[in-house]
Amino acid sequence: MFFFLIKSAKEGSETILYATLSSELEGISGVYLEDCCVTKSSRNSFDKKMQEQLWKTTWDLLKKWTGDVSFELPADNPTDKV
Repeated sequence: MFFFLIKSAKEGSETILYATLSSELEGISGVYLEDCCVTKSSRNSFDKKMQEQLWKTTWDLLKKWTGDVSFELPADNPTDKV
């Protein structure tokens, strides 16, 4: 049914290895990679409300391990510039 969404371990690791080992990306940071290519992330990644909800939910889930430690969502969010 959703087989087109499933990647093998090899396929899933290719972009990570490309980002780590490729000389083409030397000196480049803060970009989004998909299938070994620099690309723009999804429209949802630019949604401020969604970013804030993800941030809050993540910290709520981490409380089990971090106690009362938390951080505010950075005002200068890198996704604003992509």
